[in-house]
Amino acid sequence: MTEGEHSVGIDASNDAHTRARYISQIQRISSTAKADISAGRASYLEAAEYCHAMRNKVMEEYRKLTSEQGLAKAEQIKKNTT
Repeated sequence: MTEGEHSVGIDASNDAHTRARYISQIQRISSTAKADISAGRASYLEAAEYCHAMRNKVMEEYRKLTSEQGLAKAEQIKKNTT
């Protein structure tokens, strides 16, 4: 295995771990917002705005941890699904 192949393998593994952590954090944010709605602490609109803002903030942080290949792949997927 060449050094480049090894690096790509490590990047892919790190990207998968980063993606799993991102998904977990987004799910926690969503659960918190749903609980706030149920408890009357937030309206649907407030919860949606909170979730949107937090998702953007979390995404920005996790992008810093994602490899160039992972970012390119994510952009390609986004382009093909929108």
